[in-house]
Amino acid sequence: PDPDYEQVWWRGTNAKPVGEVSLNFPRHQDAATDAALDLARTTDDVATRKQAYDTVQERLAENLPYIYLTYLDPVVAATNRVRGIANGPLPDGQAARPLGGPGSFSYHTFLTQTWLADG
Repeated sequence: PDPDYEQVWWRGTNAKPVGEVSLNFPRHQDAATDAALDLARTTDDVATRKQAYDTVQERLAENLPYIYLTYLDPVVAATNRVRGIANGPLPDGQAARPLGGPGSFSYHTFLTQTWLADG
């Protein structure tokens, strides 16, 4: 999955002072990380974007603003009567993102075309 939508958590400009709501939870600010995020967002060259996100990953690994203590392995359970619970089309007809999975900050189930079968 494309990590572009994760930028909100990593960008230094989203680090707010203590006492204010900060989407950059650890309030981490690093010019090299921001420069790599900018590069990834301003090019459509796949190799350049990959290198930029490699740099982001290296900077996060070096600075350790986040230390993950757990790993979520979500489960979505439903009766066999439930139809269209995952990866169904969105209201505009486009395919929905996969349910959870790598790169997904939270595990949403979009119920845009979910229904119960008779019986």
